[in-house]
Amino acid sequence: MITGHGCGLDKRSLDAYLAMGASSDHEAVRVEEALEKARAGMKILMRQGSGCPNVEALAKAITEYRTDSRSFAFCADSASAEKLVEEGDIDECIRVAIASGIDPITAVQMGTLNAAVMLRVDDDLGSIGPGKKADILLVDNLPRFQISTVIADGKIVLENGRLLLPLEPPQYPYDMLNTVKLWKPLAPEDFDVIAPAGKKRPRFV
Repeated sequence: MITGHGCGLDKRSLDAYLAMGASSDHEAVRVEEALEKARAGMKILMRQGSGCPNVEALAKAITEYRTDSRSFAFCADSASAEKLVEEGDIDECIRVAIASGIDPITAVQMGTLNAAVMLRVDDDLGSIGPGKKADILLVDNLPRFQISTVIADGKIVLENGRLLLPLEPPQYPYDMLNTVKLWKPLAPEDFDVIAPAGKKRPRFV
């Protein structure tokens, strides 16, 4: 499976891109791009990043052009840590999609099952059923998609906005540690940028 970054492709380039195996793309900014790619058989990840909030514009592919919603899922590409904390991740994509006119159930499907199908892991993930792995969100109000409870690995980990379990620091394998070797300890003056002789400012290239 090849997930793509097919930004600004014309029709001929898009056909070639698909022919060489690209199956999905998250670079669509305008609804016209999303429509062209979806109609060619590509799956579209609607992006809601910090600098590229595209869900509202791309939602028109479903609400106005009636494109099959199964061709669409979400991603938070280029989302800052601050955005993820303050606004959310895929849950924010779902809220924006609903506010843009997509049916709430369809928006949830796009954020769960559609993504699992797109990534070819739907045998195990993406829906709640026997033999499947699922973290579960309970929401107080579906259109607002306000999360009240999170169940992960069979345990309630968040309830009424309060984290119930301690966050365990990640354990990294030894070969990931001590990989940067410096010839001497760094000091603040090592980061000084010195202007060339006779110049008031350094030249940045």
